[in-house]
Amino acid sequence: MCGVVDIIKHLFSNTLASIEKPKVRVVDVDLKGEEDGVYTYLVKLNVSNPYCIPIPLSEIQYALKSCGSLIANGTIPDIGSLKAKGDTILYAEINLPHGALVTLVQDITDDWDIDYELDATLVIDFICDINIPITSNGEIKLPSAFYSNSHNFSKHSSCESLFKGVQVVWKVRLTIFAGDMCGVVEMVKHLFSDTVESIEKPEARVTDVDLKGVGAHSVTYLAKVNVSNPYCIPIPLGEIRYLLKSSGREIASGTIYDTGSLKRKGDTLLYVEIDVANSVLVTLVKDIAVDWDIDYELKVTLIIDFPLICDISIPVTRNGQIKLPSLADVLKKKK
Repeated sequence: MCGVVDIIKHLFSNTLASIEKPKVRVVDVDLKGEEDGVYTYLVKLNVSNPYCIPIPLSEIQYALKSCGSLIANGTIPDIGSLKAKGDTILYAEINLPHGALVTLVQDITDDWDIDYELDATLVIDFICDINIPITSNGEIKLPSAFYSNSHNFSKHSSCESLFKGVQVVWKVRLTIFAGDMCGVVEMVKHLFSDTVESIEKPEARVTDVDLKGVGAHSVTYLAKVNVSNPYCIPIPLGEIRYLLKSSGREIASGTIYDTGSLKRKGDTLLYVEIDVANSVLVTLVKDIAVDWDIDYELKVTLIIDFPLICDISIPVTRNGQIKLPSLADVLKKKK
């Protein structure tokens, strides 16, 4: 029997090379699902059979590459047959472990896609096996576990620049997951050099500074700061730092923590309480105006806790005059 097979192959060698073969094209490559850290991508193939009889298929051999690196290969057996005189849709499942995807972090595009190159072979069980090569190039999506939070607000044009910043964070995090700690610092510097400078930042202004109350040892002033958030998500505030000067001298400074967050797509009014010691106010007596005012310069710095790997500082300054507590205010407090 071994000799018979060889004879048949020899007799048909020229014929098989010239006969019309089924045509194959890749219709789509998309994520199917995840289980135990392994992500399954589904390759959809369309195979056109020009013959009036069904043709049995033997297997599909595949090799999946990204940026020149092999990330998956294998053989899929028992894939059925091609129906007579028409198109048959075949599905090939390619499994990618989490670790393989993480190694591609440097190549993630703005749309969270990864370039791929698929080289496959469809083996047809004819008189002898016939190999039909399949090649496809394109992009495949990362699993949503990598970018779902970011993707939700990438849909909004006003959040596009912020979304780019979040992408950077995920790239850094994925690099850490991959164990490449040595390159993390340099990667952050490189990826953030343009992103932080180019993103739109919230705008802040001090709307008012006024006397709030008189204490036994200090006077409390209240500064109102209006902050406009251009983004479609709330943005958490890290802290507020303030510096109050009068006649070029510092009279109060401090940091306020746990200041909440900026509401999305709108204005948020923040209240900054500033305590000035009575002993400090006494030193300003020579600068008191006729109407019991003193000149001031207030510098407020908002530390915005963007969903990035670094904080962003937003400085705002206001100059004006504030009232000193009246004698009646002081006597009332002493009572």
